[in-house]
Amino acid sequence: MKQFQIWENTSKNPDVKGILIPTDKIYKVVDMCNLSCLVINGVDVIVVDDLNRAIANYVYKIDDVTEMEEFLVEQGIEFTNVEWMPNYPQHQELLYFDTGNQQFDDLSLCDYTFAYEWWNGSNHKTETVYDDITVTNVDTEDNVHLDLDEWDQKSSSFCTGGVQFYHEIVYKIVNLDGEKVDNMFLVEGNSQWQGSHPEGVVITKDELDKHLKEIGYIEDDESEDEE
Repeated sequence: MKQFQIWENTSKNPDVKGILIPTDKIYKVVDMCNLSCLVINGVDVIVVDDLNRAIANYVYKIDDVTEMEEFLVEQGIEFTNVEWMPNYPQHQELLYFDTGNQQFDDLSLCDYTFAYEWWNGSNHKTETVYDDITVTNVDTEDNVHLDLDEWDQKSSSFCTGGVQFYHEIVYKIVNLDGEKVDNMFLVEGNSQWQGSHPEGVVITKDELDKHLKEIGYIEDDESEDEE
């Protein structure tokens, strides 16, 4: 069974599909974008309270890596290194220092969200789940149900619906948001254009049949032709 999530921005155009992400590529992060924090590597978080008592009586304000290193040495704390916290650190047990509040803390105690990193052809891009994102959990059969690529004479290439560099495959869905379902399908769309990410949409059997006709993958049946 394959496991995916579809992340869809509900504030955008409803016709835009959500990005399709393998579940095992998703991880927990802490949003630190609005904070200025230092990571203290190689130190157990058990010393948080002791360090906060020490910093409360410290005569200087700590605002950079060098100042933190000097403070730790004065406290007799052995550490690996000190570095600035990234915007979206992975949610884990980790000692850090908030320079705004002049306070030590454990990153694992912070609220977290989910993130996913991908290469857009020129840069690594991090997607995160926030208020406008709708998350759909989709479990499918391992094998592809349909490959919608066909040979296109105009572009002299295999593509879906005659759209050059665009491809679709269809999976049969087993579970949708944790509930077993029948006659539901996941359509994965993938463009070869740089900066594009695989998209996903969940549809019913009737919607799939309609889609296959719209892209010319199957012909209308005789009864519909008569109409």
